[in-house]
This record gives sequence, structure tokens and C-alpha cells, in this order.
Amino acid sequence: MLIRHLVERQNVDPAGCVRDPRAIRHGLIVGRRVAALAGPIDPATHLNRDFPGHRADVCIVVEAFVIGAPVVLAGDGFATARVPPAALAPLGPQWRVRTSYSLQTLASCHGKPQHRDWRRQRGPECCGT
Repeated sequence: MLIRHLVERQNVDPAGCVRDPRAIRHGLIVGRRVAALAGPIDPATHLNRDFPGHRADVCIVVEAFVIGAPVVLAGDGFATARVPPAALAPLGPQWRVRTSYSLQTLASCHGKPQHRDWRRQRGPECCGT
């Protein structure tokens, strides 16, 4: 099972940047559709410039936050949107951040999460990458 950072299509600008990063959610994708959703991300970990291990800087675009909603496709795979660097703030190193909320949120999506490093993908130039 692979927990992903998801963003609704309506929350992505024409250049491919996330408009409101606090509206990003964790979810599962099965068969190109949203199979499970958790609550909004925890900004203390996901929008923390000092906590790169779990930063939500690239998200998969879905039509809506509804179970069964389709994933937006682009090229050879899922469409992605980048969080603009201005949305990331230095909130302190990871040992100072309360991670229990994030772990509970991930667990609510079923079982033990695994994360891919989406930062390796190249994003749109508008997002400063």
C-alpha cells in the first residue's frame, strides 16, 4: 500500500502549482481512482522546510476528494502539482515537530504506510524548481 499526497484539480492553478497547500490530503489510489482518504495534512510536518523527510511538495491531482473519483492523468502517468516554495516555512527540525498527528492520519488510511520520494520529479517552473 502506498499512501500519497493528493490535491483536488480545483486547487491547482493553470501553471500546475497548488493554490492552497493546507487543503492537501493523504489518500490511496487503486485502479486510477481514489480508494481511501484521510484528513488534511499537518502543516507542521508537511509544509516545514526543516522537515524534508515528509514534505508535501509534489502531489497527485485528483478530480475530487471523493472515494471513487478519478485521478487526473498526464503523459505516461498521474498528473502532479507542486507546492510553491513560498508555502514552505522553517518550522524547526523534525525532532521538535509533533508527528503523532501525521502517524494517526496515515494509519486511518489503512495499515502501514510507505512513501515514495516525489521530489525527484521535475515540476513546473512557476514553483521555483
